[in-house]
Amino acid sequence: MERSAVDDDALLDAGTPFVERFTPAFIDSQRSVIRTLVERAVHRGELAELPDLDLLHALLGGTAPSWLHILRNDPHGLPEKLAGLVCAALGHA
Repeated sequence: MERSAVDDDALLDAGTPFVERFTPAFIDSQRSVIRTLVERAVHRGELAELPDLDLLHALLGGTAPSWLHILRNDPHGLPEKLAGLVCAALGHA
């Protein structure tokens, strides 16, 4: 049976069984690792401050975390947040 884009969008809606299983099993563990690594970088002085960890996870995690971030968060200011995070990572903040 062929799936439609509507089916895929509904699959990622918060509260669906897929998201309820996927988030703790995969997303939460990835976020924990990223938080630990970034906190260590701040502690060593490699980063001045903690970045937006949800946005960083979306950038590093690939398609599924990116879509979940976009669906769950207000898109207002997203381009500026992305630019700030990238510039800080490149040392141009």
